Amino acid sequence: MGVNAHRNNYGNFLIITLLHNYSITRTLMNIFRLSLTMKNHMTDRWLLYQSIWNNQNCTAYYIIMGYILKIFNYVLLYLLTKDYELVYLIK
Repeated sequence: MGVNAHRNNYGNFLIITLLHNYSITRTLMNIFRLSLTMKNHMTDRWLLYQSIWNNQNCTAYYIIMGYILKIFNYVLLYLLTKDYELVYLIK
């Protein structure tokens, strides 16, 4: 816990947690939808991987990298808000 653990606003924390969970779920659903779209467009999965790593298909590469960065961002936010001090700072 933090220094200001006794002054927690649990309502705020709950709202922030719900928002984070919604964002993570939405991101995961977007990745799932993206993978389905890719699967429909390119039936040969090896061709997809090859085009991503050779950077020939730049859009797919940057979309996937963007999602990875977004997930990393949410993980970082979760690690920051796990200790309740940031919630106390927000209110």
